[in-house]
Amino acid sequence: MAEFTKRMGDIEGIPEMDGTIKRLVELIASPMDTPEQQAQALRESIKLHLHTYMMQKQLLEAMDMLLAERKSIKSKFIDKAIVPFLYFIGAGILWLIANHLIILP
Repeated sequence: MAEFTKRMGDIEGIPEMDGTIKRLVELIASPMDTPEQQAQALRESIKLHLHTYMMQKQLLEAMDMLLAERKSIKSKFIDKAIVPFLYFIGAGILWLIANHLIILP
């Protein structure tokens, strides 16, 4: 879970989500008459989209890890509980068949 909560800006150079949202709100509230202001708003919007993508990617990786762990738990259950139970049932059926064959003649 620690991998999921790390700050995005630490490695990838992406600003923190809260700072980007605050900056977008400031840009929306300010006039965008000049091309520089419009370019700045576009850059901040792109940063927000990139940060959202990175968060979604981390979430999907965490979900994949959980699914892999779940499959591991299922396979352990099958190996440790169901297979011995089926082996016991099969041995019991073979014992009954052998026991009846010996008694019949």
